[in-house]
Amino acid sequence: MPTAPASAGQTLYVDGTRDNSAITPIQAPGTCARFAGCPAGFRIPVRGHAEVLIGRAARPGERYGLMEHIDMEGRPFHCVEFLNRTVAEVLPLLREHGVRAEFTSYAAGGARLPAPAGWYVHEGIMVADGQALLLVGPAPNPRPRARDAYCPAAAESPSHP
Repeated sequence: MPTAPASAGQTLYVDGTRDNSAITPIQAPGTCARFAGCPAGFRIPVRGHAEVLIGRAARPGERYGLMEHIDMEGRPFHCVEFLNRTVAEVLPLLREHGVRAEFTSYAAGGARLPAPAGWYVHEGIMVADGQALLLVGPAPNPRPRARDAYCPAAAESPSHP
């Protein structure tokens, strides 16, 4: 599956059962900092259906099959404060990190739109190399994702809420 270069070689799995019990990941020993864990292998039943997907770096111009948050480790906004900042504040950050963005909003019914400069960025995902989709809205997100979700150093920052 095409992914961001930082996810190339990572294993993703879909097991085809209703309760997701067919495949059991075998976690690698030691500390794991990856969002979806660090499987070193899988236990797959002899009978039944299982599908194992492995990430590969997307080819130039190819869209990712797995869209990942723009601020995960190895992504352009890793440890960059952008959540609940205005579009006007985030646009220079995008340029600085070489990312082109499209904007979408629940308020606009999910349509792609030119985002008003005073709207707030609620979330961002990478959809291809150098391309992001940002979810924006007219007001700040009242329950934003924690700053340290992907940036443990943010938890140590004195400005961390």
